[in-house]
Amino acid sequence: MSSEFMPQRSREGRDAAERVLVRIVRNYGGRPEFVLLGGPVPELLCRHCEFLHAGTLDVGVQVNLEISSGAVHGVRLVQANLNAGLLPEPTRHWCWGTDKRLAGPVIKFELLAGLHNQPTGSTITVDQCGSLGGHLDGYVE
Repeated sequence: MSSEFMPQRSREGRDAAERVLVRIVRNYGGRPEFVLLGGPVPELLCRHCEFLHAGTLDVGVQVNLEISSGAVHGVRLVQANLNAGLLPEPTRHWCWGTDKRLAGPVIKFELLAGLHNQPTGSTITVDQCGSLGGHLDGYVE
C-alpha cells in the first residue's frame, strides 16, 4: 500500500481510537459480546514499557459471539456504532468509520470473524443487521 493511502500514526490518532471504542461500549447497552483484538491493545498490554507503541487508527474486534447470538446482539452492535458516530464503509464489508468530514483522524472499527463451520470467503449475514454482513477471513483451529 502506498504511503499516500496510509493514515499517519500519532498519539492523537491512538487516543481517538480508544475514545471510539469507549463510545461503542457505552452505547451497547450491556456487556458487548465482541473481543478486542487490535488498535488500543499494544499500549494496553505494554502501558508500563519504556517505549510506547505508536498506536493505530483502527479498532479491530472479533465478532464470532455476536454472530452466534444472532439478531439480538447484532442489532445492538449496529445501533451502538451509529450512536457512537460511526458509519458503515460503503465499499468494505464489516468496516465502520468516523465521518471523514469531521476534524481529527478518521478511525476505522473493523469487525473480524472466523467460524470453524464456514469456509473462507463465505458470506455471513446476521438477521436484521445488513451492516454486519461480510466475507469470512478464515479460521485457524
